Amino acid sequence: MFDVVNILQTYGYLGMFIIAFLESGIFFLLPGDSLLFSAGILASQNYINIYLTMFLFFSGSFLGSLAGYYIGDKLEDIRKTKFGAKYMHRLFSQKHIDEAHEYFQKRGMITIMFCRFVPVIRTFVPIIAGIGLMNYKKFVMYNFFGSLLWAVSVTGAGYLLGKEFPQIQHYLEYIFASIIIVTVAPVVFGIYKKYNKK
Repeated sequence: MFDVVNILQTYGYLGMFIIAFLESGIFFLLPGDSLLFSAGILASQNYINIYLTMFLFFSGSFLGSLAGYYIGDKLEDIRKTKFGAKYMHRLFSQKHIDEAHEYFQKRGMITIMFCRFVPVIRTFVPIIAGIGLMNYKKFVMYNFFGSLLWAVSVTGAGYLLGKEFPQIQHYLEYIFASIIIVTVAPVVFGIYKKYNKK
């Protein structure tokens, strides 16, 4: 389990930005919601600046999702080459690409804006949007507001809770574990239901 407090104390503001960046479109095995929430609690006790913290989480998330879209777009380019046609046709068939494109045409706004509240999903959605050739301008716009909403709401919730209950900073490990359970459980349950039907 990640020691969020140690991450914040050791790597500071730069660490916050890097983790938000990587977790939002490149690498999913990193703390997301728990990091933001814990940072908000620490900011309420004046260990770090709340406004700078929110900005770094927002910018890291926004830029990380753009990087994820770029990766997906390049994967689609590779798929069109001889190498891609030979080795990637099962994973990225034209049928799947068309389905992804149609999905983002219909539900792009909701998916991009709110996917970041679900661990793992928020890492892969920008990549899939790139593969599915979602309109880039729309992706940037939805990604901007989604990143802003995530950074402000989750970090802000930790900040307000920390102000109301200052002693909560001593229980960050338990809060971290609880957030992981609450956010990951629906994903695990959804996967279980899907495979249980077969």
